[in-house]
Amino acid sequence: MRARAVVSAGGIGRNRQGVTELVTSTDLELLAGGGSGSAELVRESDGMHLRVDVSDLSAAERADFFELWLLTPDGKDPQSLTKFDSTSGVIDVRLPAGMSTTEFPVVDISEEVDDGDQSHSGKSILRGSLQ
Repeated sequence: MRARAVVSAGGIGRNRQGVTELVTSTDLELLAGGGSGSAELVRESDGMHLRVDVSDLSAAERADFFELWLLTPDGKDPQSLTKFDSTSGVIDVRLPAGMSTTEFPVVDISEEVDDGDQSHSGKSILRGSLQ
């Protein structure tokens, strides 16, 4: 599944179905490579969305794509939300039903190699907590 990369004017406002409510947000800390980012958890009429705004991502090592994850506070049990290859833009992902940001509050962007291994590479670029 590819994430939708869009240019955003920013801000939270009304959508066609009603009001978009900002629940929480965080700046993402640079851990390796390059770039910057922030994340917003928003409530929309169709459910909870995670919106991650990234700028100028670059991998510390060779990478085929980036991946957006939610992690537990101790970094265990990573949950993949989407893969993407754009180095700048807004990634907007509707959270799966039952996905709790109380249980999985850590937003993580990793660099990944297309080697058939679906698990987290352990090579995080950006990370922040929604709590």
